[in-house]
Amino acid sequence: MPNKATAPRDSSAAAVVASALVELSGYEADPATKQHHTEAARDILTSLASPAYAPRRPAFAAMLQHGTQHFPSGWADTGIMFGDYYFVEALNRYEKAGNSTAAFMSG
Repeated sequence: MPNKATAPRDSSAAAVVASALVELSGYEADPATKQHHTEAARDILTSLASPAYAPRRPAFAAMLQHGTQHFPSGWADTGIMFGDYYFVEALNRYEKAGNSTAAFMSG
């Protein structure tokens, strides 16, 4: 297991968490907790939509870069279809919950 300083990033895991947080917020009765989940999802989506994770060049085959599929096999720091899927799912859930995704796509 790599230490925190050298561990690869995993944009696909972040996309899964963002999608789950939006989904959880829809079931939350406590307004403060609901807002916390929504804001955490927003922060993750903001990061994933940035040029650091979502390159604006057509030569890159995936929407998100810096995914890690299986670190021991060297499948790290790449685009992964699962990350793209959950990123789009999270954006859709976020928008269906009444939030705007326009700011994520303006970079």
